[in-house]
Amino acid sequence: MKPILDIKKKIPYDTVTELQKLAKTNPKAQSLNISNPEENEGYHQLGFILKRMKSVFQITVFSILFNLQDFKAFCSSLKQLSLKELRICLHSYDDIMLELLSKNLKYLKFLTSFDLDFNTLLNQKISTPEGMSLFLSKLRSLKFLSCLQINFYNMEAFDDSCLQELGSALKSFYSLEALKLNFSCCPHISDKGISSLFRTFKKLTKLQTLELCMNNCNVTNQSYEILSMRLKESRSYSKLTLSLDMLEAGRLQYISLALREFNSLSTLDLSFSKCSEIYDEDIKDLSSCFEFLPSLRTLELTLKHCKLITDDSIKCLALGLARLTSLKSLGLYFTHCLKLREIGSLADSFKSLANLSRLKINFQICQNIENQGIECVLESFKHLNSLTYLDLEFFDCKLIKDSALEMLSSNFFHFQHLSFLRLDFSFSLQISDVALENLAVSLSMLSSLRKIDWNFTSCNQISSSGITSLSLCLPKLRSLTSLSFRFSLNKLIGEKGIEDLILNTRKLKLLSESSFYFDGCQFINEEKLKSICAPLKHFTISYNDYERFSQ
Repeated sequence: MKPILDIKKKIPYDTVTELQKLAKTNPKAQSLNISNPEENEGYHQLGFILKRMKSVFQITVFSILFNLQDFKAFCSSLKQLSLKELRICLHSYDDIMLELLSKNLKYLKFLTSFDLDFNTLLNQKISTPEGMSLFLSKLRSLKFLSCLQINFYNMEAFDDSCLQELGSALKSFYSLEALKLNFSCCPHISDKGISSLFRTFKKLTKLQTLELCMNNCNVTNQSYEILSMRLKESRSYSKLTLSLDMLEAGRLQYISLALREFNSLSTLDLSFSKCSEIYDEDIKDLSSCFEFLPSLRTLELTLKHCKLITDDSIKCLALGLARLTSLKSLGLYFTHCLKLREIGSLADSFKSLANLSRLKINFQICQNIENQGIECVLESFKHLNSLTYLDLEFFDCKLIKDSALEMLSSNFFHFQHLSFLRLDFSFSLQISDVALENLAVSLSMLSSLRKIDWNFTSCNQISSSGITSLSLCLPKLRSLTSLSFRFSLNKLIGEKGIEDLILNTRKLKLLSESSFYFDGCQFINEEKLKSICAPLKHFTISYNDYERFSQ
């Protein structure tokens, strides 16, 4: 494939001129990306330019505020090409523009992938339900689509009539393999429209990937019941993503029962936000379905502001996870679940997950989880010899102590393949220099490490001594290409520690990106800082009053 032509100019004239030059010098380019945050006055020439680039089969148009004349020219230009993939992000649109786009869809006979993002947060024009319905009805002309992705987030003009038209169009997509729809924050859709849409899913016999986001919608649990029924009818999915909220007590059971039918599922992403009536029993139902998913390779589970789940949920979840012995990637996100305290039972699952290569654990603002449980979890990582990616977030977990990080660092010699390490222990007030010293001693064992991203903001017991200890191990990480340290609001950190850190960073020959945050630390000599940072490539430094120097 020829290189992608990526246009990100700010001045319209320059953008069009650049396109003209590229059309002459790259007549056989196959992919074209156009990105511009400003309103353009020169895109009426785009049709003429694209005539010279007939080999282009992939176009991405992002962040462009078209005026009507230019958008008409752009839509008309699409018929010049044998496009297979088209992605459009519209920051501004109305019924006239939607009609222009829909009229030209019939010329896209070879289109297999269509990604449309209605960026309603910045929309300066007004569309109506009638205009959107008309546009969606014209989608049926794209008979050879294999992938359809539409983002309707926060759209006032999207209602039940639009859902019905979308459902009717889906019946024409006999080759559709991936469907990704976002209805979140659409206030005018209801159970009636959702039911109409879900009924068409059984017609999509080749569908392998389904993503549905329905947060903050005006729907009841009736919609979720219908969804679970339709899922049971479509057992062949390999990838399933559901983002839901406001589930009533016991309703998660319907989805859990449906998942038992998905023997071929390889990727599962479930997100439940602000579900104030999810109980431990619901998590038990969900965990029990894992034994019926022998092919699962990727699991993402998000529970945000689920204020009623307790440690019993962690125990049930651990039992279920232990059965997913083929799992390669795992993400567990518990945000603001304040009843969680003893999470040590989660360690039992990692003894069976030796094949994991990616692990993300997030207990953000779970302020009551105890240090002993965290120690148990981190100690169990010794079984994860295949890890290449590790992301741990314990932001604002105030009971964490140095001993937990000592347990983590003691397992570093098991991570011979680790290339990415992210740690967030910000606002953990009991973490001190001892933690950094233990991490530093073991960090040099990670010879494959390429990226470090650590956040120890507002860990008030960390001083220059800890930073110096950390800096001494850096030159041993010869494969490191990206480095980010955040130590803001730690008043015990002074110029000596920062200087040691940067001077040792300079010894990393492969490092191409580095960033350091020391806002709120002791006074640092600005001229000296500039001097020692000068040899670094693509660096960012933030300190005192958020002043930054970059190169």
